[in-house]
Amino acid sequence: MLKFFTPEKAGEGISAGIWDLFGLSRGEAFSKDQFASWLPYGPYVDSEQLFINRHHRLGFMLELMPQAGADERMVEVLQSLYTNCPANTGVQFHLFGSPDIRAPLIQYANMRMEDEDQYENSQQWGRPARNSNLYRQLARQRVHHLLAGSQKSLTRGFHFTLRDFRLMMSVTTDGRADDIGKREAAISLRDSMASTLDAASFPSKVCDAADLINWCALFTNPHRLTDGFIPWIHYDEGRELREQIVDFDTVQEPTNEGIRFSKPGKPQHVEARFFSIKSFPERFPLWEMGALIGHVMQPALQYRSSIRAIVNSRPRLRRGPDRPSAGTAARSTSNSALGRDVGGTWFISRFMRPVVQDCASESRAAPRHS
Repeated sequence: MLKFFTPEKAGEGISAGIWDLFGLSRGEAFSKDQFASWLPYGPYVDSEQLFINRHHRLGFMLELMPQAGADERMVEVLQSLYTNCPANTGVQFHLFGSPDIRAPLIQYANMRMEDEDQYENSQQWGRPARNSNLYRQLARQRVHHLLAGSQKSLTRGFHFTLRDFRLMMSVTTDGRADDIGKREAAISLRDSMASTLDAASFPSKVCDAADLINWCALFTNPHRLTDGFIPWIHYDEGRELREQIVDFDTVQEPTNEGIRFSKPGKPQHVEARFFSIKSFPERFPLWEMGALIGHVMQPALQYRSSIRAIVNSRPRLRRGPDRPSAGTAARSTSNSALGRDVGGTWFISRFMRPVVQDCASESRAAPRHS
Protein backbone atom coordinates (compact mmCIF):
# COMPACT_ATOMS: atom_id res chain seq x y z
CA MET A 1 0.00 0.00 0.00
CA LEU A 2 1.40 3.38 -1.01
CA LYS A 3 0.46 6.59 0.74
CA PHE A 4 1.85 9.84 -0.62
CA PHE A 5 2.83 12.76 1.56
CA THR A 6 0.59 15.67 0.67
CA PRO A 7 0.53 18.72 2.94
CA GLU A 8 -2.87 19.45 4.37
CA LYS A 9 -3.81 22.59 6.23
CA ALA A 10 -5.77 22.63 9.46
CA GLY A 11 -9.38 23.68 9.45
CA GLU A 12 -10.30 22.40 5.99
CA GLY A 13 -13.85 21.40 6.77
CA ILE A 14 -15.00 17.94 7.80
CA SER A 15 -11.97 16.12 6.38
CA ALA A 16 -9.47 18.07 8.50
CA GLY A 17 -11.69 17.68 11.57
CA ILE A 18 -11.64 13.89 11.25
CA TRP A 19 -7.81 13.88 10.97
CA ASP A 20 -7.49 15.98 14.14
CA LEU A 21 -10.18 14.05 16.02
CA PHE A 22 -8.38 10.72 15.77
CA GLY A 23 -4.85 12.18 15.97
CA LEU A 24 -3.83 10.77 12.60
CA SER A 25 -0.77 11.90 10.63
CA ARG A 26 -1.48 14.50 7.98
CA GLY A 27 1.55 14.53 5.72
CA GLU A 28 4.27 17.10 6.36
CA ALA A 29 2.11 19.03 8.84
CA PHE A 30 3.13 16.78 11.73
CA SER A 31 2.98 17.42 15.44
CA LYS A 32 6.41 18.47 16.68
CA ASP A 33 5.69 17.40 20.25
CA GLN A 34 5.47 13.73 19.25
CA PHE A 35 8.79 11.94 19.03
CA ALA A 36 7.56 9.54 16.34
CA SER A 37 6.54 12.43 14.07
CA TRP A 38 10.21 13.40 13.62
CA LEU A 39 11.05 10.05 12.04
CA PRO A 40 11.18 10.12 8.22
CA TYR A 41 9.68 6.70 7.52
CA GLY A 42 6.39 6.49 5.65
CA PRO A 43 4.95 3.65 3.55
CA TYR A 44 6.70 0.42 2.61
CA VAL A 45 6.61 -1.26 -0.81
CA ASP A 46 6.56 -4.94 0.10
CA SER A 47 6.99 -6.29 -3.45
CA GLU A 48 10.20 -4.27 -3.91
CA GLN A 49 11.35 -4.06 -0.28
CA LEU A 50 11.76 -0.29 -0.51
CA PHE A 51 10.95 2.41 2.03
CA ILE A 52 9.21 5.61 0.97
CA ASN A 53 10.39 8.51 3.10
CA ARG A 54 9.82 12.20 3.48
CA HIS A 55 11.24 14.74 1.06
CA HIS A 56 10.86 12.35 -1.89
CA ARG A 57 13.48 9.84 -0.77
CA LEU A 58 13.67 6.10 -1.40
CA GLY A 59 15.56 3.87 1.00
CA PHE A 60 16.56 0.29 1.69
CA MET A 61 18.50 -1.44 4.46
CA LEU A 62 20.81 -4.47 4.47
CA GLU A 63 21.90 -6.43 7.52
CA LEU A 64 25.54 -7.52 7.21
CA MET A 65 27.66 -10.02 9.04
CA PRO A 66 30.36 -8.12 10.99
CA GLN A 67 33.93 -9.11 10.19
CA ALA A 68 36.75 -9.53 12.71
CA GLY A 69 39.55 -8.59 10.30
CA ALA A 70 40.38 -6.96 6.98
CA ASP A 71 43.13 -6.72 4.37
CA GLU A 72 44.02 -4.61 1.32
CA ARG A 73 41.88 -6.73 -0.98
CA MET A 74 38.78 -6.11 1.12
CA VAL A 75 39.46 -2.37 1.01
CA GLU A 76 39.73 -2.42 -2.79
CA VAL A 77 36.50 -4.36 -3.16
CA LEU A 78 34.55 -2.13 -0.78
CA GLN A 79 35.61 1.02 -2.64
CA SER A 80 33.41 -0.03 -5.55
CA LEU A 81 30.31 0.35 -3.32
CA TYR A 82 30.11 3.97 -4.46
CA THR A 83 30.79 3.37 -8.14
CA ASN A 84 27.14 3.12 -9.21
CA CYS A 85 25.68 5.56 -6.68
CA PRO A 86 23.70 8.40 -8.27
CA ALA A 87 24.06 11.97 -7.10
CA ASN A 88 22.81 12.79 -3.59
CA THR A 89 22.95 9.18 -2.38
CA GLY A 90 23.37 8.71 1.36
CA VAL A 91 25.09 5.59 2.71
CA GLN A 92 25.14 4.87 6.42
CA PHE A 93 26.71 2.02 8.40
CA HIS A 94 25.37 1.19 11.88
CA LEU A 95 27.32 -1.07 14.25
CA PHE A 96 25.52 -1.85 17.49
CA GLY A 97 26.74 -3.93 20.41
CA SER A 98 23.40 -5.17 21.69
CA PRO A 99 22.98 -6.65 25.18
CA ASP A 100 20.13 -8.75 23.79
CA ILE A 101 21.88 -12.12 23.56
CA ARG A 102 18.88 -14.28 24.47
CA ALA A 103 18.10 -15.50 20.93
CA PRO A 104 21.54 -17.01 20.12
CA LEU A 105 21.75 -18.54 23.60
CA ILE A 106 18.35 -20.18 23.18
CA GLN A 107 19.53 -21.62 19.86
CA TYR A 108 22.61 -22.96 21.63
CA ALA A 109 20.54 -24.61 24.37
CA ASN A 110 18.07 -26.12 21.92
CA MET A 111 20.90 -27.97 20.18
CA ARG A 112 21.40 -30.17 23.27
CA MET A 113 19.98 -33.68 23.38
CA GLU A 114 16.24 -33.99 24.15
CA ASP A 115 14.67 -36.40 26.65
CA GLU A 116 13.50 -39.70 25.27
CA ASP A 117 9.97 -39.02 26.52
CA GLN A 118 9.90 -35.43 25.20
CA TYR A 119 7.05 -36.14 22.76
CA GLU A 120 4.82 -37.75 25.41
CA ASN A 121 5.44 -34.92 27.89
CA SER A 122 4.68 -32.31 25.24
CA GLN A 123 1.33 -33.94 24.54
CA GLN A 124 0.43 -33.69 28.20
CA TRP A 125 1.13 -29.95 28.40
CA GLY A 126 0.17 -28.99 24.86
CA ARG A 127 3.57 -27.35 24.31
CA PRO A 128 7.24 -28.37 24.34
CA ALA A 129 8.06 -29.67 27.82
CA ARG A 130 11.25 -28.77 29.68
CA ASN A 131 13.93 -31.42 29.29
CA SER A 132 15.48 -32.84 32.45
CA ASN A 133 18.58 -34.65 31.13
CA LEU A 134 22.03 -33.57 32.26
CA TYR A 135 22.99 -31.87 28.98
CA ARG A 136 19.94 -29.62 29.03
CA GLN A 137 20.40 -28.75 32.70
CA LEU A 138 24.03 -27.74 32.14
CA ALA A 139 23.01 -25.68 29.09
CA ARG A 140 20.34 -23.85 31.08
CA GLN A 141 22.81 -22.99 33.82
CA ARG A 142 25.28 -21.65 31.27
CA VAL A 143 22.59 -19.61 29.52
CA HIS A 144 21.47 -18.11 32.84
CA HIS A 145 25.07 -17.19 33.69
CA LEU A 146 25.75 -15.59 30.30
CA LEU A 147 22.47 -13.66 30.30
CA ALA A 148 23.51 -12.03 33.57
CA GLY A 149 26.74 -11.02 31.85
CA SER A 150 24.84 -8.90 29.32
CA GLN A 151 23.91 -6.37 32.02
CA LYS A 152 26.72 -6.68 34.59
CA SER A 153 30.38 -7.55 34.28
CA LEU A 154 31.16 -11.23 34.75
CA THR A 155 34.46 -10.36 36.44
CA ARG A 156 35.36 -7.99 39.27
CA GLY A 157 38.73 -6.46 38.42
CA PHE A 158 38.28 -6.50 34.65
CA HIS A 159 35.15 -5.28 32.88
CA PHE A 160 33.74 -8.13 30.81
CA THR A 161 30.20 -7.99 29.42
CA LEU A 162 28.63 -9.90 26.54
CA ARG A 163 27.29 -8.21 23.41
CA ASP A 164 25.70 -9.31 20.16
CA PHE A 165 27.23 -7.08 17.49
CA ARG A 166 24.91 -6.29 14.60
CA LEU A 167 25.86 -4.37 11.46
CA MET A 168 23.37 -2.53 9.23
CA MET A 169 23.90 -0.61 6.01
CA SER A 170 21.18 1.86 5.04
CA VAL A 171 21.02 3.67 1.72
CA THR A 172 18.81 6.52 0.57
CA THR A 173 18.41 8.06 -2.88
CA ASP A 174 16.26 10.71 -4.48
CA GLY A 175 12.98 9.44 -5.90
CA ARG A 176 9.22 9.68 -5.62
CA ALA A 177 6.99 6.74 -4.80
CA ASP A 178 5.17 7.06 -8.14
CA ASP A 179 8.39 7.14 -10.19
CA ILE A 180 8.85 3.56 -11.39
CA GLY A 181 12.20 4.36 -12.99
CA LYS A 182 13.65 5.66 -9.71
CA ARG A 183 12.36 2.63 -7.81
CA GLU A 184 13.93 0.27 -10.34
CA ALA A 185 17.20 2.21 -10.09
CA ALA A 186 17.14 1.84 -6.29
CA ILE A 187 16.58 -1.92 -6.60
CA SER A 188 19.44 -2.19 -9.09
CA LEU A 189 21.71 -0.22 -6.75
CA ARG A 190 20.76 -2.53 -3.86
CA ASP A 191 21.57 -5.65 -5.90
CA SER A 192 24.89 -4.17 -7.01
CA MET A 193 25.87 -3.27 -3.45
CA ALA A 194 24.86 -6.71 -2.16
CA SER A 195 27.11 -8.35 -4.76
CA THR A 196 30.02 -6.09 -3.82
CA LEU A 197 29.56 -6.80 -0.13
CA ASP A 198 29.41 -10.53 -0.76
CA ALA A 199 32.68 -10.34 -2.71
CA ALA A 200 34.23 -8.57 0.29
CA SER A 201 33.09 -11.37 2.66
CA PHE A 202 30.13 -9.41 4.03
CA PRO A 203 27.07 -11.64 3.47
CA SER A 204 23.90 -9.54 3.56
CA LYS A 205 20.15 -9.84 3.98
CA VAL A 206 17.57 -7.35 2.72
CA CYS A 207 15.57 -5.94 5.64
CA ASP A 208 11.80 -5.62 5.43
CA ALA A 209 9.41 -3.29 7.27
CA ALA A 210 9.32 -5.41 10.44
CA ASP A 211 13.13 -5.47 10.57
CA LEU A 212 13.31 -1.68 10.34
CA ILE A 213 10.61 -1.19 12.99
CA ASN A 214 12.27 -3.53 15.48
CA TRP A 215 15.73 -2.09 14.76
CA CYS A 216 14.65 1.51 15.38
CA ALA A 217 12.47 0.53 18.34
CA LEU A 218 15.59 -0.56 20.22
CA PHE A 219 16.81 3.05 20.32
CA THR A 220 13.54 4.94 20.68
CA ASN A 221 12.40 2.54 23.44
CA PRO A 222 15.70 1.53 25.07
CA HIS A 223 13.93 -0.14 27.99
CA ARG A 224 13.26 -3.00 25.59
CA LEU A 225 16.90 -4.02 26.04
CA THR A 226 17.07 -3.60 29.81
CA ASP A 227 13.89 -5.59 30.45
CA GLY A 228 15.63 -8.82 29.40
CA PHE A 229 12.93 -9.91 26.93
CA ILE A 230 12.24 -8.12 23.66
CA PRO A 231 8.86 -8.90 22.06
CA TRP A 232 8.85 -8.83 18.27
CA ILE A 233 6.82 -6.02 16.69
CA HIS A 234 4.84 -7.07 13.62
CA TYR A 235 4.35 -4.66 10.74
CA ASP A 236 0.84 -3.23 10.29
CA GLU A 237 0.18 -2.33 6.65
CA GLY A 238 -2.58 0.07 7.67
CA ARG A 239 -0.22 2.50 9.41
CA GLU A 240 2.93 4.33 8.44
CA LEU A 241 6.21 2.96 9.74
CA ARG A 242 6.99 5.90 12.03
CA GLU A 243 3.74 5.33 13.93
CA GLN A 244 4.77 1.76 14.83
CA ILE A 245 8.25 2.43 16.22
CA VAL A 246 7.87 4.46 19.41
CA ASP A 247 5.92 2.98 22.34
CA PHE A 248 3.02 5.10 23.52
CA ASP A 249 4.31 5.13 27.12
CA THR A 250 7.94 6.00 26.35
CA VAL A 251 8.81 9.46 27.68
CA GLN A 252 11.66 11.41 26.05
CA GLU A 253 13.16 14.31 27.97
CA PRO A 254 15.93 16.43 26.39
CA THR A 255 18.77 17.39 28.73
CA ASN A 256 22.01 19.32 28.39
CA GLU A 257 23.94 16.08 27.92
CA GLY A 258 21.55 14.05 25.74
CA ILE A 259 18.10 12.53 25.88
CA ARG A 260 16.64 10.78 28.92
CA PHE A 261 14.15 7.97 28.28
CA SER A 262 11.77 6.77 30.97
CA LYS A 263 8.54 4.84 31.39
CA PRO A 264 5.74 5.46 33.90
CA GLY A 265 5.99 3.12 36.88
CA LYS A 266 9.66 2.25 36.32
CA PRO A 267 12.29 3.82 38.58
CA GLN A 268 15.09 3.30 36.06
CA HIS A 269 15.80 5.70 33.25
CA VAL A 270 18.05 5.35 30.22
CA GLU A 271 20.10 8.25 28.94
CA ALA A 272 21.46 8.66 25.43
CA ARG A 273 24.79 10.46 25.12
CA PHE A 274 25.87 11.71 21.70
CA PHE A 275 29.45 12.07 20.53
CA SER A 276 31.24 12.73 17.27
CA ILE A 277 34.84 12.67 16.05
CA LYS A 278 36.50 16.09 16.22
CA SER A 279 39.26 15.27 13.74
CA PHE A 280 40.27 12.24 11.73
CA PRO A 281 43.79 10.78 11.49
CA GLU A 282 45.56 11.15 8.18
CA ARG A 283 45.31 7.40 7.65
CA PHE A 284 43.17 4.88 9.54
CA PRO A 285 43.25 1.45 7.86
CA LEU A 286 40.22 -0.77 7.80
CA TRP A 287 41.88 -3.49 9.87
CA GLU A 288 42.20 -1.11 12.83
CA MET A 289 38.47 -0.37 12.99
CA GLY A 290 38.09 -2.82 15.86
CA ALA A 291 39.58 -0.16 18.13
CA LEU A 292 36.40 1.90 17.68
CA ILE A 293 34.43 -0.53 19.86
CA GLY A 294 36.95 -0.68 22.70
CA HIS A 295 40.24 -2.32 23.61
CA VAL A 296 40.31 -5.99 24.61
CA MET A 297 43.04 -5.73 27.25
CA GLN A 298 42.91 -2.12 28.51
CA PRO A 299 39.92 -1.40 30.79
CA ALA A 300 40.36 2.37 30.42
CA LEU A 301 39.60 2.06 26.69
CA GLN A 302 36.55 -0.16 27.07
CA TYR A 303 32.88 0.80 26.86
CA ARG A 304 30.99 -0.22 29.97
CA SER A 305 27.61 0.50 28.42
CA SER A 306 26.16 -0.40 25.04
CA ILE A 307 27.53 1.58 22.11
CA ARG A 308 26.27 2.36 18.66
CA ALA A 309 28.80 3.57 16.09
CA ILE A 310 27.60 5.21 12.88
CA VAL A 311 29.51 6.18 9.75
CA ASN A 312 27.84 8.44 7.18
CA SER A 313 29.14 8.83 3.65
CA ARG A 314 27.94 10.54 0.53
CA PRO A 315 29.36 10.41 -3.03
CA ARG A 316 30.89 13.76 -3.83
CA LEU A 317 33.25 13.73 -6.82
CA ARG A 318 32.15 12.91 -10.34
CA ARG A 319 33.56 11.07 -13.34
CA GLY A 320 30.58 11.84 -15.51
CA PRO A 321 27.02 13.09 -15.30
CA ASP A 322 25.87 10.18 -13.13
CA ARG A 323 28.96 8.36 -11.88
CA PRO A 324 30.89 9.30 -8.75
CA SER A 325 34.51 8.28 -8.58
CA ALA A 326 35.33 5.23 -6.50
CA GLY A 327 37.38 5.48 -3.34
CA THR A 328 37.75 9.24 -3.00
CA ALA A 329 34.07 9.72 -3.78
CA ALA A 330 33.03 9.22 -0.20
CA ARG A 331 33.04 11.85 2.48
CA SER A 332 32.45 10.34 5.89
CA THR A 333 31.83 11.14 9.47
CA SER A 334 31.59 8.82 12.42
CA ASN A 335 29.21 9.23 15.33
CA SER A 336 28.72 7.05 18.36
CA ALA A 337 26.29 7.02 21.23
CA LEU A 338 27.05 5.68 24.66
CA GLY A 339 24.05 4.62 26.67
CA ARG A 340 23.94 5.33 30.34
CA ASP A 341 21.24 4.28 32.64
CA VAL A 342 21.17 2.16 35.29
CA GLY A 343 22.01 -0.36 32.64
CA GLY A 344 21.44 0.88 29.13
CA THR A 345 22.26 2.32 25.70
CA TRP A 346 21.15 4.84 23.23
CA PHE A 347 20.45 6.89 20.15
CA ILE A 348 18.06 9.22 18.27
CA SER A 349 16.04 9.66 15.14
CA ARG A 350 18.12 11.73 12.80
CA PHE A 351 20.82 9.07 12.63
CA MET A 352 18.25 6.29 12.40
CA ARG A 353 17.56 6.15 8.71
CA PRO A 354 17.84 4.05 5.66
CA VAL A 355 17.44 7.56 4.89
CA VAL A 356 19.81 10.28 5.62
CA GLN A 357 18.13 13.46 4.45
CA ASP A 358 21.45 15.16 3.87
CA CYS A 359 24.59 13.34 4.87
CA ALA A 360 26.66 16.26 3.67
CA SER A 361 25.25 18.61 6.28
CA GLU A 362 25.85 16.01 9.00
CA SER A 363 29.42 15.52 7.80
CA ARG A 364 30.11 19.23 8.08
CA ALA A 365 28.66 19.48 11.57
CA ALA A 366 31.01 20.17 14.45
CA PRO A 367 31.07 17.95 17.55
CA ARG A 368 27.63 17.09 18.16
CA HIS A 369 24.62 10.90 18.96
CA SER A 370 23.69 7.10 17.71
